[in-house]
Amino acid sequence: MTWRAVARERVRRRNIYIDALRGLSIFVVLLTHAVVSPNLLFFLPQDVAITFAVNGGFGVTIFFVVSGFLITSHSLSRWEEPMAISPADFYVLRVARIFPLLLLFLGICSVLFFLRVPGFVPEDEGLFYRAVSAALTFQYNNFYLTAGNVPGLYPMTPLWSLAIEEMFYLVFPLAMLALKWRSLIAIALIILIVQGPAARETGTFYGFWGCADALALGCGAGMLVNFYDRQERPAWTAWAAYSAMLAGLAVILGVMTTVRIQTAMYLAPSVVAFGAAIFLIGAYFAAEEPGWDFPKVTLPQVRPVHLPLVPLAAMGALSYELYLFHWVYAQLVLPHVFWPKAPIASSLITVALLGGFALLLSRTFSEPLNKRIRERFLHSSGAEQPSAPSLPVHDDDAGNVIALSVEPAHPSAAPHKPLAIGG
Repeated sequence: MTWRAVARERVRRRNIYIDALRGLSIFVVLLTHAVVSPNLLFFLPQDVAITFAVNGGFGVTIFFVVSGFLITSHSLSRWEEPMAISPADFYVLRVARIFPLLLLFLGICSVLFFLRVPGFVPEDEGLFYRAVSAALTFQYNNFYLTAGNVPGLYPMTPLWSLAIEEMFYLVFPLAMLALKWRSLIAIALIILIVQGPAARETGTFYGFWGCADALALGCGAGMLVNFYDRQERPAWTAWAAYSAMLAGLAVILGVMTTVRIQTAMYLAPSVVAFGAAIFLIGAYFAAEEPGWDFPKVTLPQVRPVHLPLVPLAAMGALSYELYLFHWVYAQLVLPHVFWPKAPIASSLITVALLGGFALLLSRTFSEPLNKRIRERFLHSSGAEQPSAPSLPVHDDDAGNVIALSVEPAHPSAAPHKPLAIGG
């Protein structure tokens, strides 16, 4: 097989390791917003569990890295050279994935607002209309900073990071065409990486520049794996690929279990992003034969060594749906299913209900429309783009994500004694 065929085969199929990383990211976001209880971490020392549970902001950082990695590696696989990227087709691919679910989300929030459902009506009702306008113009992160972090708009909080991803998608193909050469792109990425900590120190995590280092590290990792594919060298050995994944995961968990993002905004997100980039490089080359085609996959198709990853990988495959709607779930459903005397059982019920809803959305709404829009408007040939944003993300972040609303998504969702991590 030529390098093009190898690269396209790698990017076309889902990668269980990347989905598991996204699943870890959305899980820590759910923990931070008390959608699930930190009691799920009963196997960790109490102080470690609490530190991990308040670090949803690092989950958002990982989503940005994954987004940069997937967009870059898929684009270079599809169009082969930066200067060959078609902005029109690129935008069709992004719109097809993001906007159907985003518009549904805004529609549901609007219905709940007009029905005066508690938790969906801000005291200043004019803020709701401003919020919808900001969401549709990729400016929700700025709106969130100035006016949007108030009761009644909490369910829309995930839109701040989606706005940053949307700005990234808007700029990416134009920057690739303008810079043309990989060497110039690499220099630009280095500049973005270096300025990231300074932007957070002098500005905010919620701004584009404060998150640009994570996106740039993902893009750089995507360029690196594409460069390696082009050399038509033998694939990485399993030892090298797994070593990279383990090293990256060690960096991520080392920071997330020892440092609280609220007190380490300057450098810690960059370190986590670097760990995620290393993990993704290893994951790209560790992917073996097809077998993880969520949600079509059945357990007998999954290699035994991968079985422990399935829960996280399933959450990662649905990270966009989970991320976008978890606050809505927290407002409408969580108060009725959370039982303080059984936080672990309540959290498992929440994972099942929220995961089932996300899967239903994916199978019956977002993916069918994604496919239909691509078939109608996509003109160029080549490998498919990734089926979901990282958001996350994507995922698939939210709530006061960085001051990180250590407040729960719903007041009744938080364990009465948050430091009691026992079952």
